[in-house]
Amino acid sequence: MNDEKEINILDYFVFPLYHWKAILCTTLVFLLLGNVFFALKAAGRKNTDSPEESTALVHTEPADKSEEEIHVERLQKIVESEHYYIRNSILMSMDSYHVWKSNHSIYIAVDEHSAVKPSDIIYGYTLLLSDEKVMEQVASELKLETWQVRELIQVSAGSSNSSSDDDSSHYVSSNDSKVMNIVVSANSQELAQQIMNTLLEAVADVENTLHLSYGPFKTHVLLDSCYEMIDPLVSQSRDNVLNVMKNDEKALETALSSLPLGTVSSGTSPVRYSVLFAILGFLLSFAYFNLKIMTGHKLYSAFYLRKFSGLVHLGSVLEDKKVGRFGLRLRKLEDRALSSDDDAYALVASNIRNFAGEKKNLLVTGDVPSETCRAAAEKLGAHLPGTNLICKGSLLENSESVAALSSSDGVILIEQCMISRRDHIAKEIATVQGTSTPIVGCVLIDF
Repeated sequence: MNDEKEINILDYFVFPLYHWKAILCTTLVFLLLGNVFFALKAAGRKNTDSPEESTALVHTEPADKSEEEIHVERLQKIVESEHYYIRNSILMSMDSYHVWKSNHSIYIAVDEHSAVKPSDIIYGYTLLLSDEKVMEQVASELKLETWQVRELIQVSAGSSNSSSDDDSSHYVSSNDSKVMNIVVSANSQELAQQIMNTLLEAVADVENTLHLSYGPFKTHVLLDSCYEMIDPLVSQSRDNVLNVMKNDEKALETALSSLPLGTVSSGTSPVRYSVLFAILGFLLSFAYFNLKIMTGHKLYSAFYLRKFSGLVHLGSVLEDKKVGRFGLRLRKLEDRALSSDDDAYALVASNIRNFAGEKKNLLVTGDVPSETCRAAAEKLGAHLPGTNLICKGSLLENSESVAALSSSDGVILIEQCMISRRDHIAKEIATVQGTSTPIVGCVLIDF
């Protein structure tokens, strides 16, 4: 008996095609996963990338693309960044007639003999308060993005923008070079005060650093107010951003129209990911079915039965199931059984008569379910009058079947493709060869 597994190259292509429905379903599932992956990637980019980060990515392009494609992708990223900014910017969502301002003015006092000017200290405050770490700290406490907070805060030297005519306002105006103004703009009073309070905590930390750098100085709060006002600059800023975005969108449309026909940009379409995932699903499912016949121990066809066992192949019948036109063509290509009707069993029965000769008591067994073995024996027995077919089950599982060996004139093995194991068939053959009962041959049930 030849234990080496010989592989027919044709089987690698044909066997997966018997399961074309499973392959098609897998391909469709992976195609949908491609769309989901694209959506998650786009959502992640919108949620995590700031407009500055998105724009910074514009200059990194693959070398195998044409200048027109690179230009289109740059414009796409710019437009995406602008859309993201408009959707998520607090400043852009404000109503210019209802802008809340939180104003905090601090007077800086230094010793008259000090070489440090108040304007130098205010400049130090401005640099430290606009530092990225300070902005991140404020943003994290408010659960906002850093850029969202940064555009709402203005730190400057000079008088307050308040329209109040009280004494403190006059004092601020007359001491511009010694006053630091912190102004927060927001779309609600609550948010404006929250940002200001969080920022003032940072001011206290910054003050300690400035004392080390500039020496001693004192601060006095001159103005701390929160008020609603009309701010036409908000509307003007929004109009400017929208105009820029419209111009970029027109430029993108022009650039897309200049691309060669059939060129698909990967920046805005999920088609690329869908196709790649669909191909991946197809290849994985195809490889899975190839591995089944490559690494499995199941009997694949009559070709392998003859190669590894040397048994006489008495014929093949199709298991009881419907087979479509495509399945029939594949079976013809591999020279498999095409029918499970009486004619197919009659042909196998004729071969049994020819090889059995005068043997009338034949034991029918095999590495198949008992019901399958009995059904095959009954159908064969209908075409073998005068022959007693004994079916007791598998030789490896049923002691009655082993006991019936001694009283039988011959053995017919019933094996089923992709059900019967090669090692089990080898054990059955060894069991029979340990007695004086010959093996007439093997009947194969095809899938």
